[in-house]
Amino acid sequence: MKRITFQRLKGIFRKAFTPITIMLIPHTKARTINFRIPSIGIAVCVALWIMGTVYIITSAIKIAEYQAMKDKFTYYSKQFVELSSSIAAIKKTEKEFKRLVSLGSREKILENLEEEPIESIDMEHIRQEIEKTIASVAEINEFLRAQKDNFKATPKAMPVDGSISSHFGTREDPRSAEERFHAGIDVCAPAGSPIRTTADGVVSFSGWSGKNGNLIAIE
Repeated sequence: MKRITFQRLKGIFRKAFTPITIMLIPHTKARTINFRIPSIGIAVCVALWIMGTVYIITSAIKIAEYQAMKDKFTYYSKQFVELSSSIAAIKKTEKEFKRLVSLGSREKILENLEEEPIESIDMEHIRQEIEKTIASVAEINEFLRAQKDNFKATPKAMPVDGSISSHFGTREDPRSAEERFHAGIDVCAPAGSPIRTTADGVVSFSGWSGKNGNLIAIE
């Protein structure tokens, strides 16, 4: 039994170390190169090549996974930074609204409304949770600014020292004696009286305007 086993092992080793001749034949007239390698040497080279290939593929997969994880971490880091900025913006807005409300009167609120727009909030991963809040803040902000514009564009006093000769609304037209709508008020004052604007606006016309005479139009 031992003899058979020894002979079998001897046969295996003989086959393993049986040389294989590899010939390199150039296309030129150069001498042919040949060398002999044991069978086991080729098997070892193939095994090492397979192991190296597996290692390279495994390393590439790990690097790709690491890069993906790094990119995801960077993305979430940016999102958290933006979230912090959004929370700070909301707190700032809330503080500003509380300050405005504490002023009491509508006039003081609109006069003290800051010119800087409220920062926009665009957080994709929390949009569903704070979308209503963003819309509400934007709506309130737009409403207050529209009210402020109206407030600043509304005359708060007489543009000239005088008396009202014709009020706003339906009246008898002084030229045709027909009832027409009067979109303004007429103020009588001595000639040469200084005229001042009492609200924000832009001068759109200044000069002679037919039946209106000397006219300054402020929009």
